[in-house]
Amino acid sequence: MRINSIILFHLIAFCSANTLAEVYQCQLNGKTTYSQTPCIHNEKQTIRQENLISLQPTPESQQLSKLQHQKDIKESKRLEDARHRTEAKRDREIKKNVAKADKQKEKCDYLQLQVKWAKDDLANSPPKAESKARSKLKKANEKANFFCGER
Repeated sequence: MRINSIILFHLIAFCSANTLAEVYQCQLNGKTTYSQTPCIHNEKQTIRQENLISLQPTPESQQLSKLQHQKDIKESKRLEDARHRTEAKRDREIKKNVAKADKQKEKCDYLQLQVKWAKDDLANSPPKAESKARSKLKKANEKANFFCGER
């Protein structure tokens, strides 16, 4: 938006004072129209050379353009600042979610390790302690499955 207004300002500022243009006067059914393009159908056509008025901007319009340009710059800065704040907030949320996921993975890994230890305990337990070792393995599996989900 800012670039367009700058280009328009320079285009207007550097236009020549007098410009010639062809104007087509077309008549069809008693109606007269003026156009930059040749007449269509079977209309009567007259080509005229017109000396167009200078396109030099007035001081008032230059001042208004400058004010609008300043407003556009302020609005652009405001939008850019808002975008930076939004991006920073999103980055903080992403870091928080990554940290949370890492912590959950750590806990899940620890629970899986406890299941492994319980299996080892069951395999190495004497017959009298086998029931207690099975119970311990069952609890460790339930805890790991609850927290980590079925794997």
